[in-house]
Amino acid sequence: MKRMPLAYEKPFFYDKAFEWDCTNEVDFYEECFRQFSRIDVRRILEPGCGSGRITNEIVKRGYMYYGYDLSAEMIRFAIRKHQGLKNIRFFIGDMKEFIPPVKCDAAINTITTFSYIIKDRDILSHLKSIKESLNPGGLYIIDFSYFHNTFEDGINEWEFTIDERPYNAIYKLDKADMKNMTQTESFTVLNSEGGTEIKSKHIKRLWIFNDFIQMVSSLKGIELCGYFSSDNYKRLTEKEARESKDNIIHILRFA
Repeated sequence: MKRMPLAYEKPFFYDKAFEWDCTNEVDFYEECFRQFSRIDVRRILEPGCGSGRITNEIVKRGYMYYGYDLSAEMIRFAIRKHQGLKNIRFFIGDMKEFIPPVKCDAAINTITTFSYIIKDRDILSHLKSIKESLNPGGLYIIDFSYFHNTFEDGINEWEFTIDERPYNAIYKLDKADMKNMTQTESFTVLNSEGGTEIKSKHIKRLWIFNDFIQMVSSLKGIELCGYFSSDNYKRLTEKEARESKDNIIHILRFA
């Protein structure tokens, strides 16, 4: 098993760095359920759930939540963070093959976690495992971006606080490897004295628009229902999704 990047070995700082209000985000997911799902949604699965960023918002709306992650440190942290709450189950599992103990009605994969699966055969295995994990007619909502041969605006910086102490988070695109279809990203968290709390490298899938479309089309029983902007949740045409440099939300429905 590959060693986890340092970010996942310090889940407290990772959790705080990505701890933002997800009310509008989950509102959007519920609208997708109403618009595209062919079944009532009661159980929600989150592959690569990390520390459980959206877990509280999901369960407070009455859903049963199942989350899994490859990082044992993250799962232990998520269990502690949500201790005492009902209708939550966390598991250690690999996105390439994990299947929960019960069928779910929808799955959600957020903030480009899907791109950590790099090889074609592993991506296909993941999609097959999601199909096996969902009841027929259920949705898989996936968020990731496409490569556009440029690293312009390839740095994303934001501030967050812990007990009123400021921290800076920096996410940066470092390089692209077109031969192996990967891109390297760095994630750093600095404290107010300039000290480093997290410094890690992440290798992720480099996605070209046609590659994803062809991969989904190669599998029976999967329908691509639409594209949305992760910035404002506006529905996008195929042309707009193809040309966008932002993260794109993809709505898949499984027969």
